[in-house]
Amino acid sequence: MKISAIIVALNEAEFIQACVKAIYPFVDSIRIQTGYDRSWSGSMVKPDATIQKILEIPDQDGKISLHISRIPDEAIARNWLMRSSNYDLNHRHSSTSSNQDQIQNFCECADYFWIIDGDEIYDPLTIPNILNYLNVNKPSILKIRGVNYFKSWNYEISPSDGFFQAGLIKRGMLFRENRNLLYPQIWQQLMRIINNKYWKLKKPVDFLNSFGIDSILPEEIGVFHHASYVGSDARIEKKIFNGVHYDERMNDWYQNVWKKWTPEMQNIHPIHPSNFLGVKHIPTSDLPSSIKDEEWDVGYIERHQKSSNQVF
Repeated sequence: MKISAIIVALNEAEFIQACVKAIYPFVDSIRIQTGYDRSWSGSMVKPDATIQKILEIPDQDGKISLHISRIPDEAIARNWLMRSSNYDLNHRHSSTSSNQDQIQNFCECADYFWIIDGDEIYDPLTIPNILNYLNVNKPSILKIRGVNYFKSWNYEISPSDGFFQAGLIKRGMLFRENRNLLYPQIWQQLMRIINNKYWKLKKPVDFLNSFGIDSILPEEIGVFHHASYVGSDARIEKKIFNGVHYDERMNDWYQNVWKKWTPEMQNIHPIHPSNFLGVKHIPTSDLPSSIKDEEWDVGYIERHQKSSNQVF
């Protein structure tokens, strides 16, 4: 089973190395796209060191490809990376530098694409079991829970906000908008029939699960660690005011929640406060090696951690 990681990253210098290094041994290729100095809306942004950080990652197997392209849409960027991963050897070809097996392996399209954002980090210890689950069940879409953190890696949103993303998707699937997938027309028709005939069924996707179309990875097998709200004031300010998801409510949130935050605060999500009810403290020693063994700027992680897993 051939797997290609698809990563879109804009101003993710703090996290991109940890993100890539965690998955590197387990995938056949890693394709990264960045707009460098352009947001998804096409507006100019001040670039950080994301590209330099990517180029510094050891790539002994030649798996990493970096694409700088001002694509004006997040979904199109992912679709473009997936569609450009296949090169059809439909002509006579003779390489002067590589053997045919190398050429064939390079040109073959992946069976699955692993969709990852630049601030999502996996625990390498869980990846073999994640891929084994994928190989056994072979769903078209494998959704994976994201564990969200706040301020630093030592504060996990708790209780869980039930955040899931499309993690591994079968070749041929495409994104409709942002990270929302476009289901083939026949599946959409089936879902409408289910809704019309069985109106009490609140989640028709659950019906599709039984056919192996859409599957949710059990959390005990694996999750990803999401740094969306981890970082300095400068990072978060740039993220929310230059991001595609900007909302006027974020102005008040940044001043009165983010800037004044204490671990005892509740309802701390910028748009839907009750999504982030509170946090619990995670000692650095309990974090995955892909996080605790990385070098982080001051404030991103505690180097003299507390000894108890305290819930606030």
